[in-house]
Amino acid sequence: MATRSQPDAGDRRVSDAKDFGRTFTDRLAYLRPGQRVSVPDRIEGPDRTGSVRCVVDLDGALLDVTIDSEWWSTLGQGRIAAAVLESFAYTRSKAAIARMALRHYGHDPHAGRRVPAAEPARPLPDVDDPRFEGAVEAALERGFAVLDKVERVRRVRDEPRPRTVSGPRGMFHVVLVGYAVKSAEINTHGLMASDGPRLALDARDALIAATQPAEVAALAWRS
Repeated sequence: MATRSQPDAGDRRVSDAKDFGRTFTDRLAYLRPGQRVSVPDRIEGPDRTGSVRCVVDLDGALLDVTIDSEWWSTLGQGRIAAAVLESFAYTRSKAAIARMALRHYGHDPHAGRRVPAAEPARPLPDVDDPRFEGAVEAALERGFAVLDKVERVRRVRDEPRPRTVSGPRGMFHVVLVGYAVKSAEINTHGLMASDGPRLALDARDALIAATQPAEVAALAWRS
């Protein structure tokens, strides 16, 4: 992301990240053999001003965005978009700390977690079955559909020109190159201090659409 996401020495998030990592690793270090691992499913983190907070899951996927009531005086229209990205990047880094700690102590970060059910394999009828030809054609169509998704993902990934993903309310816009978030901006037309909650919802929806595109998620669960 283009915005600064790494806390500096004067940033309160330095101690927050250290406390988070220390608490989580200590919990893992003292587990007895066979004891259940408690995996966080909601990890929270602010921007450097504390005006924006993002919530992600263990994989770093965005779940929620909140903007406090003082954002207008603390950040204003000119800095709020960058603050959302900063909070998101920082919170994802905390999720990465948790995943690394789990792996360090020999735990699978995804153990016990529900994942989308894969499409069950469809066995072909016998060659002399009248349904055989139709079943082969259907299998080929499914295969071509997957290849088409792969090609679309590749084209977007390799496209050098920036593209914009907007929230459904038209308030928050994410600028990407390929699938990498480069910056964000807001629609300031008619925007007021009281619009913080609506802006947070639009930022959440825009970032989810930008960072968790359906075609990529579908292919990831197939692998």
